[in-house]
Amino acid sequence: MEDDAKRYEETWKSSAGTTPACGLDQFSVFFQGPPASAWNKSAARVLTQHIMRNIYNYTDDDYSNRSIIEAACLSHIRSMCANYRARLKPPMVQMQKQRDGNKASRKTSASIFLIISKMEYEPRLACLNGGIHGEALDLLGPEAMSSDEEAQQDLHTVYKIRMPYWRSDSVTAWLRSFDHFHNQRRISNAAGASLRIIPHAEEEQVNKTAQYKRRLPRNAYNPTWLAAQPAGEVLLNIQPSPERADLFVQDPTWHT
Repeated sequence: MEDDAKRYEETWKSSAGTTPACGLDQFSVFFQGPPASAWNKSAARVLTQHIMRNIYNYTDDDYSNRSIIEAACLSHIRSMCANYRARLKPPMVQMQKQRDGNKASRKTSASIFLIISKMEYEPRLACLNGGIHGEALDLLGPEAMSSDEEAQQDLHTVYKIRMPYWRSDSVTAWLRSFDHFHNQRRISNAAGASLRIIPHAEEEQVNKTAQYKRRLPRNAYNPTWLAAQPAGEVLLNIQPSPERADLFVQDPTWHT
């Protein structure tokens, strides 16, 4: 297959991609090479033509639909190649990828749990500022949440919070209150191991490689981190919005 794919590179160039690498009856994908190799591009076109003619009854000169279907076919082939390469990786690499996926899932779940806690507890606390906390949580989203790192301790899996360096300390302190509410709910519901474990403060770590979230109020960013960023990066990419003094503020009666 590899030799055939290499030979086809010249055929693809000389025929401007009009000579197919394979037919529908002997359809094949070149998994060992680049996902967007000439062979795979041709295979995507073969699949596109079949879909247009036999599934949607489009004509060959329907270029608008052709481009959409061909892009989808090539994207699917790229995904197949990625899955193939992933299966060839050593078990330890596959396990790390699974852990990374679990971490991303927990990070999203943490944001959802915070919002649930806000909805459950806020109506009972007259001292809180109405829906302002909901607005703040919506602005932050999962991207601004701390991530969890798995670690083995006394034969048990524990999770250590890694806080994004770009996030301000005031936001971190404000989020801890919702973590507290969520933790109390977890204990009262006896849900224990099935939900996120809240580590002790000494287990918190700073994550200096976390990707920042764009267009948050200026006071959501760590001022030291923000001042260290190039002016162009701040202006074009980070794009902080004006400071919101009403957000991320703990009421003095809101004890954790």
